[in-house]
Amino acid sequence: MNVHLYLNMVDQRLVNYVKLELSKNFSLNQIKQSLLAKGWSDYDVNEAVSLATQKRTFPTTQKPTINEESTKKSSKLGIILISIVVIIVIGSVFAFFMFVGKEKPTEVTKNCTLNISTGMMMNNIFSPVTRVEILKGVDFQLAVSSFQGTENDITWKIENTNIASVNLPTGSSNMIRGEASGSTQLIITDNSVGTNCKIHMPVIVTSDADECTYDTECNDNNLSTKDICSGTPRKCSHTKITNCISKDNYCPSGCTYENDNDCKKPGEVSPEVVDCGTDEGETIPTADNPTTASNCMTEKIKSCSPAKYTFISNSPGSEGKTTATIQGINGNKCLMKFEFITHPMPEFSGTEMICEPSMADREAAFAFYFIGWSIDGCTGSFVDAFKAKQKSLDNQ
Repeated sequence: MNVHLYLNMVDQRLVNYVKLELSKNFSLNQIKQSLLAKGWSDYDVNEAVSLATQKRTFPTTQKPTINEESTKKSSKLGIILISIVVIIVIGSVFAFFMFVGKEKPTEVTKNCTLNISTGMMMNNIFSPVTRVEILKGVDFQLAVSSFQGTENDITWKIENTNIASVNLPTGSSNMIRGEASGSTQLIITDNSVGTNCKIHMPVIVTSDADECTYDTECNDNNLSTKDICSGTPRKCSHTKITNCISKDNYCPSGCTYENDNDCKKPGEVSPEVVDCGTDEGETIPTADNPTTASNCMTEKIKSCSPAKYTFISNSPGSEGKTTATIQGINGNKCLMKFEFITHPMPEFSGTEMICEPSMADREAAFAFYFIGWSIDGCTGSFVDAFKAKQKSLDNQ
C-alpha cells in the first residue's frame, strides 16, 4: 500500500495546535501572534493556519492485483505504518503542548504600564520619581503604582550591589539602601507582561550628609577659634584666631588694645568677677519677688561691676539654662556676655553673644538680652542663629 503524505512533522503539530485553539474560540490573529512570539516562522504559521481551516483531497492509488498471501502481508504492513504515523503525531502534539503551548495566546496582549513613585500611597496620590539620590546608610522607599500581574511578578535588581541594595527581591514596594558612594542602576521588571517590561532608574549614593547649615551650628565654645560651616557636603571647621580683630571676643598673642579692643588696656588689671549664684524656677525673679542671687546681680548691673548670674528654667516647654556675665565698663558702654547653655529651641543651645549697651540703657537692656528678646548692639553665635531663624520664618 502506498502512503502519500502532504505534511511534514512540524507542520502537522502546528496544524493540530491551531485546530485545538480554534475549538477554544481563540481568534486566528491571537493564535498567529502567540506562535510568532514563540519563534515559529511566518511560513510555518501561515501554512498551519491554512491547513487547519481548509479541507484537502489526498490522491489515491489503485491497489495492484496480487495474490491472497501478498494482500495479507501488504495489509499488515499498512496497519503497522499507519500505527507508527498515529503514534508520532500524538507524541508530537503532546510535546508541542508541553514545551510550546502552555501560555495562552491572550497573554501576549498585555501592556507594560509600570510607574514608579516615592513613598507609600496616601489618598491615592503618588509622587513620580525618575532617579534615586540617597546618602550612604540611608533608606529610600519606592512603590510601583501600576502593573499587570500580582506583586510577586514585580522583581527588583541593583546592578552594582556594592553601591546600593534592595530590601526585597519582589513586591509592589521596596526600600533602596545606600551602601557606598557612587552610582548604579535599579532595574524593576513586570514579569507578568514579559522580561522586556522594565524600568531602568539611576541610583546615586553620596557618602556624607551636611553636618551644618550655618556657622552658628559649629560653635565649639572656644573663643580662640573661628567657627565656620563650609564645603560640600557642609562641615564644621575651627580655625585658630591669629589676627588682631576687634569685637571677636578674643585677643591673640602679640595683639594689643590699640589694634584689638578685645585685649586689655595698658596697665589694666582685670577685676575679680563676683559669682552671684544660681536661681531655678518657672519664672525669673523680679524686683517684687527677688532672691539673694538676683539682688546681687541687680546691684552689679547698676555699677556695671564684673559679676556672674545663672538661671535654670524648669517651666514645661521652656526648659533652659542661661548664664550672664557683666565684664565691666568699656568707655561709655557696659560690656556683657550671655551664654545660652541650653535653650527651648535646639538651634540656640550652646550659643553666646557679647553686648555693649550704653551705660544709660544697661539695666533695661540686660533684662531683654537675658531672655533673648533683643540682639541690638550684640555680636556672636546667638545673634547669627537668631537672624537665621528669623529669615527662615520670613520665607515660610
